[in-house]
Amino acid sequence: MARAFSVYRRRRNYVDLLLPYDPTIATWTFKSAYNYDTTYTDFLTVGANGFRSPNLINSDYVDSKFRDKVRVVFDPSYFTPTRSEIVDDDTWWIKVYTTSKSGVVSPDSGAQVILPYYPIPFRTFILEGSAPNVIEDNALEIQLPMLCKNFSVQNMGPSNLLIKFEPMGDEFSVVPVNAAGVNYTTVSQTISQIYMRGDGGTTDIRASFEIHNQPE
Repeated sequence: MARAFSVYRRRRNYVDLLLPYDPTIATWTFKSAYNYDTTYTDFLTVGANGFRSPNLINSDYVDSKFRDKVRVVFDPSYFTPTRSEIVDDDTWWIKVYTTSKSGVVSPDSGAQVILPYYPIPFRTFILEGSAPNVIEDNALEIQLPMLCKNFSVQNMGPSNLLIKFEPMGDEFSVVPVNAAGVNYTTVSQTISQIYMRGDGGTTDIRASFEIHNQPE
């Protein structure tokens, strides 16, 4: 599905997120976790005016180019005392959900990674964790950091892994590496999201991506 939010800019001590404004939404709530498959906990709820952590200089927080966007700008250290996974120099994960003006709470968005700032492009990003045993419609959704290429995944077992790159795309099966030593690899396709699940049971994965571009 479309990203619930985008990382507009990532610098040292600076995370800049943009959400599409929706007049039917009262609040957007962010939740964080150490890894995509661990427990997520709420850490920030914002309204249509967005948020800027008090320890940041205003800079261009209010700008006409952000019209029809909800902007959330913060220094990770502002949240670190209460959310230890939110740090500036390591990887952590975010989901977001909304509450409408009529009180309807949405499901969580797909998991999206926040990487530490790194000025050199085309770095490699490693993803490790588990894929749940669920039906295809409930496959684990991961939004990658912008566009990625040179994707490679190992299924560490014990079950087969099913994976696809679009919500309505075809699933590919990856057998456990300890059974046949097989990797599923694509170098011809640039991707921004993956959907994965175990086939008949939960399975563990290790994947790598080359980041094709990155925030300002």
